[in-house]
Amino acid sequence: MHASVLMLHSTATTADMWAPYESTVAPLGVPLRPAHIGYPPDRPLMRGQVVTAADDATAIARHLAVSGHDAGTVDIVAHSYGGLVGLTLAPLLGTRLRSLFLFEPTLFASLRPVIDTLDDEARATLDAFSNDPQFLRDDQFGGSEAWIERFIDFWNRPGSWQRMPPAQQAVIRTLGWKMYQEVRSVNGPDALEGLGLPHTVPITLVYGSRTPAIARAVIALLATRYPHARVITLEGTGHMAPVTHMEPTRDVLAEHTAYVSRIHALSLRSS
Repeated sequence: MHASVLMLHSTATTADMWAPYESTVAPLGVPLRPAHIGYPPDRPLMRGQVVTAADDATAIARHLAVSGHDAGTVDIVAHSYGGLVGLTLAPLLGTRLRSLFLFEPTLFASLRPVIDTLDDEARATLDAFSNDPQFLRDDQFGGSEAWIERFIDFWNRPGSWQRMPPAQQAVIRTLGWKMYQEVRSVNGPDALEGLGLPHTVPITLVYGSRTPAIARAVIALLATRYPHARVITLEGTGHMAPVTHMEPTRDVLAEHTAYVSRIHALSLRSS
């Protein structure tokens, strides 16, 4: 049986975002970097086609089987939308799931039941998403260049889309419709999944100190739901730290790898 590490990428990136981290997680198992539906090397998603996080999770489960990793333990390393996919996949793995490393999973809809407990910034952002029919429910606007610009600038800073190299913009334009589907998932019923994991699964939750308040609120919610989780703040970084701040991200991922390895070694000795 092969132990494997699923490395799940975020919206508007590709599976290559985790390539620099493969050696960091290798002590846990074989690194696997499947692409979400509609991302290279697959064809872009056709406008009008609906895909959910559950569809992406099912596709990844098939990838495990086809690649010969349908047995053995699975560790999940995921960023942003990849975190939602990983949490949706977790029940399909059952006892094979060994650990989770989640960098700012975007389960925004899960915050609605606790909206009264959020700080003003997080509440305002959640309300803005919920009450904006154009961004989440306008299939003509969704995935357009104007929509993409709004998405990119939210997670980075105003003007980030315009400053992006033209070649990178061209790639992201081909992903626009799938990006829109993913944002709908994190703000819809899909984001209520993943809140019923066994409390024995080691979890590391990571967020950047400069990330939007709504992302910090998701981390806080998960930490409340899973009090055994390790919560780590990367000072001076934002939501895209796995891409923009590789060294500190690699450091916390290495800590997680060592942590899970120790727990696994102890369980083997006690069995």
